Amino acid sequence: MLATLSAGISSSGATLIFEEYFDYELNNNNNIGGNTGGVWNAGTNNVRFQTAAGPTFTGTGYLPTHAGGRLESGNTNSADVRMSHAPLGQAISGEFWVSVFVNANSMTNVNGSITQMSFSTNSNTFSNYGGPGFGLYNDGANLNFALFNGSAGAGGVAAVGSPATANEWHLLVARVTINESADDAISVWAFGLDAAVPNSVSNLGTPVATSITLDFGSSINTLGIGGQSFTTTGGKTALWDDIRLSVAAGDTGLREVLAIPEPATYAAIFGILVLGLAIARRRRVK
Repeated sequence: MLATLSAGISSSGATLIFEEYFDYELNNNNNIGGNTGGVWNAGTNNVRFQTAAGPTFTGTGYLPTHAGGRLESGNTNSADVRMSHAPLGQAISGEFWVSVFVNANSMTNVNGSITQMSFSTNSNTFSNYGGPGFGLYNDGANLNFALFNGSAGAGGVAAVGSPATANEWHLLVARVTINESADDAISVWAFGLDAAVPNSVSNLGTPVATSITLDFGSSINTLGIGGQSFTTTGGKTALWDDIRLSVAAGDTGLREVLAIPEPATYAAIFGILVLGLAIARRRRVK
């Protein structure tokens, strides 16, 4: 049984196409996939649901906070890859936005340890190293936000960005632009759990990682989460939670992945409240 409709194609709106909060009624460390009732592929026993609570966002500018489970992404062996994936329900090109929480709870000072969210046009890709995407990378000295090109090993690290903090949840917000006839663009912003998250693109500030040379192909239709280690130390894990993906562009897409209503929605709500007060006042006068 599912605690809620936790995974899959979103019913919230035409452009918010995917939501996953991992709120499943499962015992700890259940394998992702067939025995969960979710949409995720059961590709590995090292990408799994946990019933332990995910992050609690206490800042401003991001609304959904779910008290249910989370996803653990790990790999138990050296030079190992563990990926699982979910269909997005449609082919996506052009600009899209995604938000997700990630916590590198066991990746400190481990050379070659990666956790990533990847995008692909072929789910079979995720049995190997995933497609291009973003996440966290430890080079043996530092834990950093990073971008990945889908290749194996150190050659898969396309760009190393700003430092990240281990054992802390980060809210990552990414904008991806897939250009069918040119290099694709991706920018990632990171926020702490008590941050004031801007709801306009112009106020997001400097990304923690950015690239204009990744190649996502002409479109994507699959989202994957997983990790790899390409050294003998292996066996490191990360936690993921609360995925939202919107195919709207600009401020609209940003606000959808942050679950922030558009200004027009606030105006409509305010108008309804004013009308209600006016009707109540007229009834009192009569």
